[in-house]
Amino acid sequence: MHRLSASICLLLSVTAAAQDRQPVKLSGWVTGMKATDTAFVKIEGPVVSRTTTKPSGKWSIEVTQPGKYRVTLSADNYTFRPAERWVTLAAGNRGAINFRALENVPATDAAEIDGRVVGLAGGKKAEIQAVGPNELRAVTKAGGGFKLQGALPGKYTVMPRLPGFRFKPASRKITVKKGKRNKVSFKAIKIVKRTEHKPWMSGTVSGLEPGEIAIIRGFGRRRFTHKVTRNGHYEINEMKKGRYRVWISVPHCDACGYIPGPLKADIIQRGKTRIDFEIIHR
Repeated sequence: MHRLSASICLLLSVTAAAQDRQPVKLSGWVTGMKATDTAFVKIEGPVVSRTTTKPSGKWSIEVTQPGKYRVTLSADNYTFRPAERWVTLAAGNRGAINFRALENVPATDAAEIDGRVVGLAGGKKAEIQAVGPNELRAVTKAGGGFKLQGALPGKYTVMPRLPGFRFKPASRKITVKKGKRNKVSFKAIKIVKRTEHKPWMSGTVSGLEPGEIAIIRGFGRRRFTHKVTRNGHYEINEMKKGRYRVWISVPHCDACGYIPGPLKADIIQRGKTRIDFEIIHR
């Protein structure tokens, strides 16, 4: 019996070890490279393995040990974003691990995209991104100036970004020429959040019978006439600060009484004045 138990434990241990060593597939894509160019892919972790990308940019590697791996790419005349990726692999397949290739620019072909963002205040800095033959990023300096170096000849779209701001224009398209400076400019406009709507005066009207309509009237700096909703609620916005005489009435109801009667109200701030009325049928 003891031998049988030992055999079962040994079998389970071997099975678990075999499962731990099932091939783990790591794969992904590299975009931004010419069809004739390839990149070397290296993964480092419990094991080290290498491969090269296909003309389509796809690559894949199978490793026998799960664990934490560092993935890096290298190729002549290219840099990669991100520079590295860290992944933790378990048994089975892993989703795509992708990179973007940026072509290095020879010094003789290098061009600049520079400009200024006006309207930034309080030390705010905007991120500038240019997308074209390669991708460039920079952050504005004090005063809003920026410079993107290493641009390739060709067409670019330049876009500023900063949370809480919009820009005019939102983007600019430019054609970069070899060895030349290319200027663009933007205006930053702070986004103002809309405040919650608050009426000058509001309240409820109780005691209305089915089919009755109540009217709130007043005069002061402005005259107003407002119909109360069927659920007995009202909000008045067509007012200005000042003192008003306010009253309520129900047309064609001679037997109606009102609490309170005509009164004077000082309107000084939105959302601060509430007057509730009650209709009494005598």
